[in-house]
Amino acid sequence: MPPMSYGTYARPPLKDLVEISTLPADKVPTSASSSHRLIVIGDVHGQINELKALLDKAEYSKKRGDHIIFTGDLINKGVDSPGVVQLAMDLGASSVRGNHEDRILLAWDNENSRNILGSKAADKGGKIADLKGLSPELVDDMAEPALDGQSGTQSAEVQVARSLNKKQREWLSNLPVILKVGSLPSYGHVVVVHAGLVPDIPLESQDPWAVMHMRTLVYPAEQLRRERTKKMLEDIRSEQAGKRVSVPDEEVDRELQNSHDRGEGRADRNVALPVEGRGGKPWSEAWDENQEKLNGDIEKTTVVYGHDAKRGLNVGKFAFGLDSSCVKGGRLTAMIFEPQGGKVGHRLVSVECQMAPGEKAKANEEQRRKKRGDDEQKR
Repeated sequence: MPPMSYGTYARPPLKDLVEISTLPADKVPTSASSSHRLIVIGDVHGQINELKALLDKAEYSKKRGDHIIFTGDLINKGVDSPGVVQLAMDLGASSVRGNHEDRILLAWDNENSRNILGSKAADKGGKIADLKGLSPELVDDMAEPALDGQSGTQSAEVQVARSLNKKQREWLSNLPVILKVGSLPSYGHVVVVHAGLVPDIPLESQDPWAVMHMRTLVYPAEQLRRERTKKMLEDIRSEQAGKRVSVPDEEVDRELQNSHDRGEGRADRNVALPVEGRGGKPWSEAWDENQEKLNGDIEKTTVVYGHDAKRGLNVGKFAFGLDSSCVKGGRLTAMIFEPQGGKVGHRLVSVECQMAPGEKAKANEEQRRKKRGDDEQKR
């Protein structure tokens, strides 16, 4: 029985969202005789200078037939979101829809909906009817404070949306949540997403919100078994000691392993819930384990993704995370699929990044807040 995942998130309903697209076969270097390459780039977040530097270092050549795929989050936080989007469009690049594209488009939809409601009319060039993945019910579904007075975050997102021209917004709205690249020898099926996928769930059944936001997987049955095991051990130890005793996690782990060795709990991971937080098992680890278990008749699937800047560059066997925190002064990373020694292989290329001014201001404020807290503790 395959695991199940559930879309339980409070995102407004989706309308005409492009969930899955397939990259044209002529973009994929499927043989050693191919001269063109496939360049997959992690989260840019408006860092236009770093993107240009990375393309130079990767020796990108449109004339040779190189093709670029972005893992989403081209925009927001950085210095030039319109410039990044325009460059991607000019180069004929592909991309998937990241959570920041989604948020900016939702903010734009909400802003225009408020204007339309207030004036009963809107300039034709400002309408959002051509944008996909939005909702006609958005005004009712968004929180009231967002309609009556924008929060600082939402206001900033509206500003980014306004900085984009109509064609740029439409290009972003047409980005798929999942991009099927095709088959590559030794990689199997290659798929690009922004955040992640749930193992054993068909691409067509993946929750779009989760694909754009997830970081880890939680297993409710497994968590319940752990809680019950911990309580059982603590009850036993407490009765023996004549007082309440807390059992360390290591002892719970050993007991769970013993029960697993007895054949118990094998179905505990039949239900997997993708979550945005970091409290569960990294989905990429679960993905690698799942692909390793597939029998030889089933082609493996390799996922290239971004999103998880805190975890950083993460190279697995069947999952490659490319968000190396460029916008916070880390690096901008590309994974290049290219002919190598008679087959198609890959290599990683990256460049240093300058921290975006907005991120630097947030970091400075965090340092000031921490210092104030330390000073108060010393008093």
